[in-house]
Amino acid sequence: MNKVDMVDDAEILDLVELEVRELLKKYQFPGDAVPVVRGSALQANEKPRTRRRGADLEADGGVDSYIPTRRGRWTSRF
Repeated sequence: MNKVDMVDDAEILDLVELEVRELLKKYQFPGDAVPVVRGSALQANEKPRTRRRGADLEADGGVDSYIPTRRGRWTSRF
């Protein structure tokens, strides 16, 4: 989720996340299994890399935990 820096109430963020998950389920995606990472693209762009590294790692971890690593030959074409 983007623009979490503009919301002061954590409950609203929880409700938005719940609605996103329900919408994913409505369209037959695994809404409960999809990792949701909260962040702010504006803050990530404005702050030095060392200060925003935690959010980057959280997003990378979410992707790594959900998308499987390709096994087999890396030289083959898709």
